[in-house]
Amino acid sequence: MNYDLKAGTIRVQIFLNDNFAAGLNPDGDPGPSTMQAIEQGLGVPGSLIMAPTSDDAPELVISPRFLPSYCYSRHALAEISGVCIHYVSACDMAPDKWDDISTIFQQTVDLNRDRDEREYFPHVTGKRDKRVWASYHYLVGRDGQAYQLTPLDHRAHHAGKSEYAGRDDCNRWTAGVALVAHRDRVEYTEPQYETTVQLLEKLKNEHPIKHVFGHDECATPAGRKHDPGPLFEWSRVR
Repeated sequence: MNYDLKAGTIRVQIFLNDNFAAGLNPDGDPGPSTMQAIEQGLGVPGSLIMAPTSDDAPELVISPRFLPSYCYSRHALAEISGVCIHYVSACDMAPDKWDDISTIFQQTVDLNRDRDEREYFPHVTGKRDKRVWASYHYLVGRDGQAYQLTPLDHRAHHAGKSEYAGRDDCNRWTAGVALVAHRDRVEYTEPQYETTVQLLEKLKNEHPIKHVFGHDECATPAGRKHDPGPLFEWSRVR
């Protein structure tokens, strides 16, 4: 049985087994003596809050759904020391399917072609008639499912003209993570936050990540981009 214990900024997970049976109350939860012993050990007497955790918490599953190679850079992403967060939807090209993963994938493929070469949305005209260099390493759907769109050893075209923490061209040193959202019109979902946290933990364990920031924070000139927008709860992920 697992429990999360919180004491201010301290978060502890304990694993209870038969050796601790005497310290459990009739409901199977840690009794007062067990809690007191843990509090004394942590030096935070009387301040622990106990919350059972689910043994069935979903693990991070990343489904490969790679874009054609012309959608991302041929240059290697030799360093990953940051993560740039975006929102994305198909609201411009297919408003009735703005959150559909397959439609967003098709839109991304087509945006990396001139309009007369597009397969899925050749009828859409306007400011995006010319090729738009756009891709991400990861996409997180409304249901929390994560997809990998670009190999992590290649640069994705996600940040464009950018600068953050004194470094320019964020595509050279960051991974791009896009969450499906209808711009600033709908809130992000709980599964999206859960998956994003897990994905960031994975990246931090594998790479020397120093910065996690939004596209709106790095795009130049200032104000050029607005994602992930005011509805994104940064406190949930950093």
